[in-house]
Amino acid sequence: MNSIGKRFLLVTILLLPILWGIFNFLVKPVAIELPYYGHKTPTANGDTIFQTIEDFSFVDQNNTVINQDSIKGKITVVNYFFTTCTGVCPRMNTSLLYIAKRFEKSKEVKMLSHTVNPESDSVAALKQYVLDRQWDNNPIWHFLTGNKKQLYEMAEYSYLLIADGASKEEFVHSDKVIVLDGSGHVRGIFDGMGGNMEMKKIEDAVKVLIIEQRANANKKKQ
Repeated sequence: MNSIGKRFLLVTILLLPILWGIFNFLVKPVAIELPYYGHKTPTANGDTIFQTIEDFSFVDQNNTVINQDSIKGKITVVNYFFTTCTGVCPRMNTSLLYIAKRFEKSKEVKMLSHTVNPESDSVAALKQYVLDRQWDNNPIWHFLTGNKKQLYEMAEYSYLLIADGASKEEFVHSDKVIVLDGSGHVRGIFDGMGGNMEMKKIEDAVKVLIIEQRANANKKKQ
């Protein structure tokens, strides 16, 4: 082996631990146990019933009805926005594009971005919003509009986006991103403005819930 080959081999050996660390950071989900948020009801046999989201029915940018059956058994990433927002919303949705791309081929993941301004955000407005950003080809990301009262009640009572004592209007610019498990439990509340590191946390949470759901399905088969 000539001197160039030896130097290349030495550099490769030195870089392997670094490359392996980067691989683990980018691909392997961290070993985390995700909590259950919301009300918890103990049962007589010692189990716990955890709060789940309420039934809902909205329409997405393709005028497709999206309801609780649409996300049953899916790990679901949730946020609120409106198309004419110039502050929090563009940054948050652009960050969430990372999640949409990471799981765009997954049949186990959904993303629901609800408008807080359904009076202006019609189906046509939502469609134009995704077309302008070239996000229309992502099959897991649904931009939702519908009845304002139900949109707000979902934010407050199901997704837990409105803090105790806060005005019901305060969540309009909420930067929170919610992660649901396949049974409709809130399992993660994240900072949608936290940049790449926070998106990685959301990605890891989704991966952990996928693994958890598969493990539970296998237990039921045994």
